[in-house]
Amino acid sequence: MDIEINGNKRAADFRNSKFQHTFTPTKADEKIKLYHMGCVGETQITHLQIEKGNDATAFEIPIKQPNALTGVFKEIRDLDLQMRDTNSDFWAKVRLNNKGMLTEFQNKELKSLLTSTADGVSVQVKKDIEKAKSEFNVRLNEINASVGGALKKSDIAITEEGISLGSETTIDGNTISSMLVAKPEGIKAITNKMIIGPAYDNLVYFDKRRSFVFNDEVIEITELFENDVLLKSDRFQISFDVNYDGELPFNFELIMAVSSLDDRYKPYAFQLIQRGSLARNNGKIDLTLNLDNIFEEMTGVESYQFKLRQASKTNNINMTISNLKLFKKKDATLIVDGSIKGRQIAGETITGGHIKAGTIESVNINTEAIKAEHLKVDQAMINKLLVNDMLVTNLFAKEAFIRNLKSVKISATQLETDFLRAYKGYIGGFQVGRHEKGGAWLTGENQFYVGMSNGSGAWGQTALWVNWGTRWDEVGPRAWYVKETGEMYCKNVARFSSSPEIYADLWVSGDIKYSTKNGTGHWISSPQYKKIEQKGGFAYIYYSSYGYDWWELNKEISDKRYKRNIQESKVNALDVIGKLKTYSFTKEYDGQVKDIECGIMAQDVEQHANPAFKQLPDDIKSYSAFEMIPYLIKGIQELTAQNKLLQEKVEAITHGR
Repeated sequence: MDIEINGNKRAADFRNSKFQHTFTPTKADEKIKLYHMGCVGETQITHLQIEKGNDATAFEIPIKQPNALTGVFKEIRDLDLQMRDTNSDFWAKVRLNNKGMLTEFQNKELKSLLTSTADGVSVQVKKDIEKAKSEFNVRLNEINASVGGALKKSDIAITEEGISLGSETTIDGNTISSMLVAKPEGIKAITNKMIIGPAYDNLVYFDKRRSFVFNDEVIEITELFENDVLLKSDRFQISFDVNYDGELPFNFELIMAVSSLDDRYKPYAFQLIQRGSLARNNGKIDLTLNLDNIFEEMTGVESYQFKLRQASKTNNINMTISNLKLFKKKDATLIVDGSIKGRQIAGETITGGHIKAGTIESVNINTEAIKAEHLKVDQAMINKLLVNDMLVTNLFAKEAFIRNLKSVKISATQLETDFLRAYKGYIGGFQVGRHEKGGAWLTGENQFYVGMSNGSGAWGQTALWVNWGTRWDEVGPRAWYVKETGEMYCKNVARFSSSPEIYADLWVSGDIKYSTKNGTGHWISSPQYKKIEQKGGFAYIYYSSYGYDWWELNKEISDKRYKRNIQESKVNALDVIGKLKTYSFTKEYDGQVKDIECGIMAQDVEQHANPAFKQLPDDIKSYSAFEMIPYLIKGIQELTAQNKLLQEKVEAITHGR
């Protein structure tokens, strides 16, 4: 291998199974160039190392520094630098990213933090506590020495009236905005204005609050909360720090598993980090959960539990979750329920303008406290009259507007509505709503007999069915159903009063039967042939792939009724037969080989007994035995006549006639 340093090219030394080269740098920007070894293919260089000295040592694996600078500066997303003074205990750190810059200085005694973000700049200084106390005592002694007797301990008095400094100054509730005295039984406050914020309880399991590694599909982070009344206006707040490598291959979600008062269960997903996000862009998560969608579907919440979910069953990654907090947002309550009683409220201080509509219930009003003369009953009052609970034996109304009607039974001749909504019920013998086996269906009273889904089932699931059977998870022997994929199955006889049209292949695994007035029968069924065709007096049956077979269609008849111009034959049959030669030969046709001891040729029949000649398809020649028989009969007759004549001649010679 050749190596070039600042234009000086030479061959590298090869020692100890390694290429080596020793040089002395002459300037700061020394350039080193390595050359291809000249062989075919690629040159692979491993364990490249630059070190001081004349001899090469063993290869040292480079130490990878965190957040090392690579590429051009526009590609830097996170900068982490540490600087130390070798001659002292002073050191500094600088961390910079797209969110801000943190600068830290520290020695044995002092530590300062300077944080710069888009929101502003914050400074934090920490000093060694023991040393600070010592320095404070020294400084205090110096102040005492300088002040002398200006203020003595005896001049400070703490009484019920306040704090007295000397003989002139008193600190009480009138001189400061707020003074609080904490006692075991409560807090005593002297103030014109007090702001109290709520105390939030972290709902997360104790062992999951600080830090944990999450690499499963789902993990529970809270206990199951039961009998906790939730309102549509309730909100939850979640915050945590997250760390992982690379891009997130799935959506990272918070799952709220909710059980309703009517025994329904459903998980609700809140997206925390979107798929494809980088960890550096989502290090801190702070999210408020809106529960409005839950109450649109649930009639009431019986219990709930929170979980974290990696939305993948097979591609889970290691995620480090730190500082996990989840709490239910609430307002602070300064006055405890029941602490203010009627005797503590001055008379005539509460008027109708201070009472919120709906806050006074009938249980809080004495019987006969409100009389008829105190009510103004007119159309306006009727329009505004609100009754929470009312029992009426018989109610007759020409017209009524009811916003929410709860009834055990409604009987009506006709029901008109623009929108009818029900969770589950029966209409005209049909069951509508969610099924106990899952999904939403429209079924008959017998849920297995007839029904249809709302289209939200899985791919390949049954969507429409008739005569399903007796079990929900098993198709009956006479069922007719259609799947979500569009496939239709009929396990019983299908009858068509008109002609069915099929625009694709027809696959029949059984017999094709037909029925007429004269009887029933079967259509042709063959694993080899696909169609039959008549042509030129022959029937052709075609193979499924290529080729065909054939046979003669017309019957050979000899009925006198079908003949005319009948005369005695003048053909010399013996002469014709004598011209037909017989042969022995080997016959090869249609994949068969046969040895024939005695036979004739169709070409001879064509020439000498043409009526018996047959021209078959595919230019094949043959003869009809049916047509040859008359030649044989006449030949025998001619031989018989000749034999009779010879016998008569023999008898005449024998008897001397």
